[in-house]
Amino acid sequence: IYKCNPHDEASRLSKMTFFWLRELFQIGLQRSITDEDVYEPLKELKSEEIGEKFTQLWNKELITNNPSVLRMFYNAYGPSVLSVGIVFSIIETICRCLQPIFLGGLLTNYVKSDNNSLFYATGLVMCCVIDVILYHPFIFFIMHQGMKLRIGCSRLLYDKV
Repeated sequence: IYKCNPHDEASRLSKMTFFWLRELFQIGLQRSITDEDVYEPLKELKSEEIGEKFTQLWNKELITNNPSVLRMFYNAYGPSVLSVGIVFSIIETICRCLQPIFLGGLLTNYVKSDNNSLFYATGLVMCCVIDVILYHPFIFFIMHQGMKLRIGCSRLLYDKV
């Protein structure tokens, strides 16, 4: 009933730029999107696999003296979220700290008529480009992990009921 999800065959660049969604965007420009236009869910978001993982992790938590849902969340996706988050935070911090330095150097060299203005302008633009290139894929990754947590918790609640 659903179309094959183009995210599965998309290249890394296409995923980073969301170019794999261009067909859906074009349909949305021409008319309202209907159920037939929507893609099938990603393979890693299928509730069977996520549900089994969460069931196993929760059963391990129940063996301990003090079971914790937060510990289960961490065991499920904590290391990947923390590692990607730390790398993103470091790069973001470096870019945010370098931007005023590059801007100050650009203004100072513009007033002095130095030849280093191109270096500072390039640095300033590169900081902005790096920020733009990394921000949306990072947010997509975090939302993706959040979706997995919601699916896993829903499956646990469904099994309990």
